[in-house]
Amino acid sequence: MAKRRRRRGIGGIIAVFVIMLLIMSVGAYFFLTKEERLAKSTRWMRQVDVTADVRESIRQWVNMARLGDEIPVDEMVPTLTYNVILDFKGAGNYEESLDEASYEKCVNEAYEAFKAVALALLDKRLEVSGNGDVGETEDLVKEAIGMDIDTYLKEYGPKIIDTPDETKEATAFTGNTQTYLCNNDTLVITLSEGEPVLYERWEEK
Repeated sequence: MAKRRRRRGIGGIIAVFVIMLLIMSVGAYFFLTKEERLAKSTRWMRQVDVTADVRESIRQWVNMARLGDEIPVDEMVPTLTYNVILDFKGAGNYEESLDEASYEKCVNEAYEAFKAVALALLDKRLEVSGNGDVGETEDLVKEAIGMDIDTYLKEYGPKIIDTPDETKEATAFTGNTQTYLCNNDTLVITLSEGEPVLYERWEEK
């Protein structure tokens, strides 16, 4: 009987302790400022612009070929970005992760542009050599090398954008900052080193 009472007593103490923790957690949330609550309850996004790097990588490849300087690489490669998602935990703690869907879209657009540049270069060389009417350039490439140009550029062309593993490693990290500003659609955090980083409210598509 005494053991049962002792167990009930211990169980009661544990129950009270858990309830107190819950009350403290809820209370802590409501004592946060409006800015702090918004930052903590929202997921944020920043864009990584890789346009300049991709254009430069393609331009270097094109410039190795005769007539390469006649191909307007900058005009043919669009703006290329992917998203990094931030979960702000409050008290300055946050963690980032790669939005893989936006990264895959960025990679596909980068290689579509690379393909357009490569075909434009080949068309120019065929034209100069007097063979501009030999048929569809893309079909000629497949017939000559035994694979479509998309596969060829991805497997044998130069690296124009970081691999998925490299990108995940570069964007998956945690950190801490004590300086941040937050409104309805924007979060700005300042790290211990470097410039402030701007995030926008993220809505998963």
